[in-house]
Amino acid sequence: MLPAVLRSRDFLLLWISRTLATCGSAITFVVLPLAIYDLTGSAAALATTLGAQTAMVVVLSLVGGWIADRGDRRWTIIAGDLARAGVLAALLFVNGPEDTWLAATCAALATGAATLTKPAYAALVPDLVAEAHLQQANALNGLVGAVAGTVAPVLGVALYAFTGLDGVVIGTVVSLMAAALFVAGIRTSHRTVAPAPAVPAQRPSPWRDVVDGARVSLRDSMLRRMTVGAGLSGLGHGAMVASLVPFLRDGMQLGTQQYGMALAVMGASGVVAQTVLASRFATVAPARLYVIGLPLAGPLLLLAALAGGLHPVALLGALAAFAAASTLPAASAMTLTQQHAPRGMVARVFAMGELVNHVLLLAGTILAGVIGAAAGPVAAFATAGIAYVAWGAVGLTMFRSARAAEPLHAPVLVPAHGQVEVALA
Repeated sequence: MLPAVLRSRDFLLLWISRTLATCGSAITFVVLPLAIYDLTGSAAALATTLGAQTAMVVVLSLVGGWIADRGDRRWTIIAGDLARAGVLAALLFVNGPEDTWLAATCAALATGAATLTKPAYAALVPDLVAEAHLQQANALNGLVGAVAGTVAPVLGVALYAFTGLDGVVIGTVVSLMAAALFVAGIRTSHRTVAPAPAVPAQRPSPWRDVVDGARVSLRDSMLRRMTVGAGLSGLGHGAMVASLVPFLRDGMQLGTQQYGMALAVMGASGVVAQTVLASRFATVAPARLYVIGLPLAGPLLLLAALAGGLHPVALLGALAAFAAASTLPAASAMTLTQQHAPRGMVARVFAMGELVNHVLLLAGTILAGVIGAAAGPVAAFATAGIAYVAWGAVGLTMFRSARAAEPLHAPVLVPAHGQVEVALA
């Protein structure tokens, strides 16, 4: 049976668009590190490329939030998708080690375009679906990400083996252009405007807008918890990504096939969890889902660090359980942000969380590298578990707030550009 939220024409178009864009981009960004390493044989070149991508996210997150809140969100998404398609098309001119700079530049610019697009998507969803369906809408989007993360490595490597980088790039460019076309078909306007009051309008200031978004993120108790949670999740995820390969290959002595199986099991577990969330728990309060899964994620990751020394099956079970548990807070965090941020500031609040997440993701990557070098891969992997435990402790505090289980307050009028936007206070 078709989920209720997909019966909305506009959201269906947006969801198809994000499915095409996410899957297409995921395939390229799985293959591109392989291509760069094949061209150069240099781990330093690969690290530089990945570092440039992270830097683009840090630099452009707040800019993307401001653009999405002050412009037409549909056209922001369309422009971002077309920009990514154009930038990635330049990868067709990468032919040898001397073109590594071009590959790294394309990867960074494409990541920057995606960074500008994400806040617009986060802010557009509440304008297209009823609040009762927000959780289901975000779970369906999370399902796309989980499927892409599971399928992209297999499909991307297969395409790369048969067609080279060119075939992968062409497929991604076509998918991004198609994604832009679907968004162009959305008709719903992104804001409700009331008549302007008889007061002088303030001149719009990008800097003031960004500061206002940061202020809201820190002053509202729920959004403050979400921002801290975004940082701790970034710290844990960065440590886990940096230490997972050494942990499985060197610490647990797993072969290539067992390593691939571990990644497949984690991906499949995330897909199952997102499917169940979208179909069975769409009406559960997002704050409750957030705190159900979150306290389990950290202990399960620590258990995986210990279980690997017992039996590979125990390790796979712990990793699968971790992937499922961490799915709940990841999907619920988006819904909580959409519900608690003022309607005209959703993109800026979301962007603040993205900025904090990626800054600490970079810190987690560095921390895992330092601990791994000093104490070994198992200790580095356990560091990720400790960060997730801290994230769980923050999540549990949500039960202490009477506001946590319900959306924000009554509508108020917020002045912007000489008009009055209906927003949530």
